[in-house]
Amino acid sequence: MSLQPANNYAIRHDAVGGENDALIEGYLRGWAKGAAAGLVDLDVTRAIAMEADPEKLGQ
Repeated sequence: MSLQPANNYAIRHDAVGGENDALIEGYLRGWAKGAAAGLVDLDVTRAIAMEADPEKLGQ
């Protein structure tokens, strides 16, 4: 874990119940796709962030 950058997700296998596997997998897939898409087009990513919080990002 010390080699991982901040804000990485870490999930212990024994802490996750079998009924939640699909939900967690879907969430992490969506999170990964969103992170990848944010790197592909930085202008669109900035526009989305500006819409969410224009005061903070407009500086």
